[in-house]
Amino acid sequence: MTKVYKLFSILSIVNTINVTSIDIWSCNKCCKSCRRNTDSDNGNIPNSQNGSQNTNKIPFTGDKYNNDINENSMQPNTLYNSIREEFPFHQRIALRNVGATCYMNATLQCLCNIEKLVNYFKYHRTIENYIRDNGSNTLTYSFKYLVENLWQSKGSKYIIHQCNGENSNNKYFSPTGFKEKISTMNPLFEGVQANDAKDLVTFIIMTLHEELNKIKNPNQSWNNTNINQTNHDMVLQNFIQNFRENNKSIISDLFYAMSGTYTQCSKCNEIKYNLQNYFFLIFPLEEVRKFKIQNSRSFNFKNILQNIFIHPAIFNNQLNQLNNINNSQSVNLDDCFQYYEKMEFFTGENAMYCSRCNGQFQSCYKNRLYYGPEILIIVLNRGKGIEYKVKLEFTEKIDLSNYFQLKNLGNVYNLIGVVTHIGENGASGHFIANAKSPIDGQWYTYNDDLVYKVDNFKNQIIDYAMPYILFYQKV
Repeated sequence: MTKVYKLFSILSIVNTINVTSIDIWSCNKCCKSCRRNTDSDNGNIPNSQNGSQNTNKIPFTGDKYNNDINENSMQPNTLYNSIREEFPFHQRIALRNVGATCYMNATLQCLCNIEKLVNYFKYHRTIENYIRDNGSNTLTYSFKYLVENLWQSKGSKYIIHQCNGENSNNKYFSPTGFKEKISTMNPLFEGVQANDAKDLVTFIIMTLHEELNKIKNPNQSWNNTNINQTNHDMVLQNFIQNFRENNKSIISDLFYAMSGTYTQCSKCNEIKYNLQNYFFLIFPLEEVRKFKIQNSRSFNFKNILQNIFIHPAIFNNQLNQLNNINNSQSVNLDDCFQYYEKMEFFTGENAMYCSRCNGQFQSCYKNRLYYGPEILIIVLNRGKGIEYKVKLEFTEKIDLSNYFQLKNLGNVYNLIGVVTHIGENGASGHFIANAKSPIDGQWYTYNDDLVYKVDNFKNQIIDYAMPYILFYQKV
């Protein structure tokens, strides 16, 4: 897994270009559940004889990923094709904290409420074939075991515990095996120290994709040079085709999308493009807030001056609005995406090299998003101290048509998961997951080994939560 760890480190850097680094969050001020004694599980997936009451197979009729997969192998491991068919009610199974693992539990609960991902790992024969051929020393094995425990078929032999006392209605599973597996595969997760949920979701996505990619020796090299306005559209289509030909897994289907940058030389006006793939976006909220204030000042100042003597009442109202923006500790997702695609200028020693002019000249630089993935993951970097208090105003549905270059691939998303953080700053605290059930459409809060239904989504999550990671699904 040396290759995976190096790739994980490299792409973590790539995905955080122009973004301040996110500090590792710890559980120094975590709730008691992070420090209680824990149970263990043996981490073994039961065989088909024990896994369900009926071992008959029927052809898979659900979503088919990657057209080159042999349909004869698309068979579920039970009589069902999806969790919607098998489970009449939402499975409220929690994850026990096994030593400062609230970051892991919150991340896994959000991932394990993504319907297409759960269906694939629970019912798709490709997963069974992969485990048969590669054994238990894979993240795929551990993740499937986790899914099988959180979505238990009737008659299965998995290990589930019952809470005692006032929480006796809660059932939980101890993810000791999963914690041991990620610790073995990546030294970042060794020991009992707390880690960053963003690092974990990055590692899970990249590792599962590498293991499940049907292209075992993918050609990931791509010539990003000499992409200009003349050949941009043709190169763009070739880039997308090349990625799809070399990345064929459920993970790339759900989580990967395409972004890029362009630079323009001030001397010759030539525009150069750079294309890349991404599976999450990072927004530094304090920087977004400063950008919002700066934009508001430059945009409103001229209009405000025009109304000083002509419309005094309007002037006072505009001035109050500007003051409110300046003093505001909140931003919204539109502010975040506008910050992401803002124009930057490079001059002096920072000027970029232009091959046509054969020298360094003042240039402008801009990020752009070509299209979004099926599951859009947004990470919010809060920083420390006063910066941590910046609040994100987010909604259950977002339309990103103004930010994606390709308009025909679906740009409307619904919120399905939120990893929140409770604490005074980013250096300590506790992670909690809020996830929308794919069965009944209700929101549930997962606080380690506690699970409870959200009674008022707006009050409890939209208005109250301090989100760290948002999971959106394309409509």
